[in-house]
Amino acid sequence: MREGENPVDCLVAPPSPCSRYSVFPGAPALTQFNSELSGYIQDRWLLSQRLLFEAGLRYDWDQLERHSRLSPRLAATWVLDSGGNTKLSAGAGVFYDATAIFLIARPRAGVRTDYFFDENGFPTVGRDGLPIGPVVSSFSADPHSLLAPRVWNESVALERKLPAGIYAKVEYIRKRGTQGFVYELTDPSTLNGKFELTNTRQDHYDGFQISGRHAFRNGHMVAASYVRSHTRSNQVLDFNIDNPQFSPQQSGPYPWDTPNRVLSYGLLPLVRGFDLAYSTEIRTGVPFNVVNAQQQLVEPPGSRRFPMWFTLNTHVEKRFHALGYYWAIRGGFNNVTGRKNWIFVNNDHDSPDFLTYSVYNGRAFTGRIRFLGRK
Repeated sequence: MREGENPVDCLVAPPSPCSRYSVFPGAPALTQFNSELSGYIQDRWLLSQRLLFEAGLRYDWDQLERHSRLSPRLAATWVLDSGGNTKLSAGAGVFYDATAIFLIARPRAGVRTDYFFDENGFPTVGRDGLPIGPVVSSFSADPHSLLAPRVWNESVALERKLPAGIYAKVEYIRKRGTQGFVYELTDPSTLNGKFELTNTRQDHYDGFQISGRHAFRNGHMVAASYVRSHTRSNQVLDFNIDNPQFSPQQSGPYPWDTPNRVLSYGLLPLVRGFDLAYSTEIRTGVPFNVVNAQQQLVEPPGSRRFPMWFTLNTHVEKRFHALGYYWAIRGGFNNVTGRKNWIFVNNDHDSPDFLTYSVYNGRAFTGRIRFLGRK
């Protein structure tokens, strides 16, 4: 659509081709305040030389949600052998998220109106033969009627010192969230997006991690880990004024869900006082949604994923003494292989460029000087 054209005129005279024209008619003052009050008590009991218990209780209150929140936590550590080489630890507790002020303030962003057009510039027609739109998106929230999002966390870990100074650890983490803040489409039968903030989101996370590390002399070390995880929500869509989706809430993986992730980093000696610092990550690509030209889901949320992510960063570091202090100068490359880890994808099922990936961070040189102080 050409600059200055009235979208209503498109109903009678086709403009230059465009698929969607969005209008923001104005918004009230985008200001939201909150006050928070928190307190925490904690104690620990050393029941024996091998067994330690810790317990805590947190209190929270804020001006927006206005409900007192008590969060009990309990953890224990048990050294299994007399040599102190094997340790078992576990913990569980209730955690309340801080009130997400950006969600409470979302109605203050105002109203959005969308007009949809076909490839010829005429208003898009629905199955009933009538033009689609204009589609109005608006948000409403009553924070005093809501409860704070609540998460039950529990974990158990076993750590063992192996020969050659290697420390190995296996850990399982489980999280269950309830009462999560989420905007819901009040009338799924229409495209008009009237979204209301509710407390109906439930989140699930399960993660298993195995890791190892080894420390050398002079601060050199190497570490590696593998995480197998699964995260899911019963209402995964994030409706907002900038990028609305005109579909009812649905279950699916979160946008950061990465079932498989390998991470390694370290600082290793080279020659003549030079060190090699590196970090590398290999993980499953994050999920994304597939929509049509009217921003409606045409596939289940998160049914497709970006390609596998891989990055390797390598830097050379030299430590030296100057002006009575110790320093370290470092230089090297991020993403030294230049792999195209895509950031954006065309997820419009109706577009001729559907599933075209774009934008990535290429190889980049970085340098820094670190102040290490006196030794």
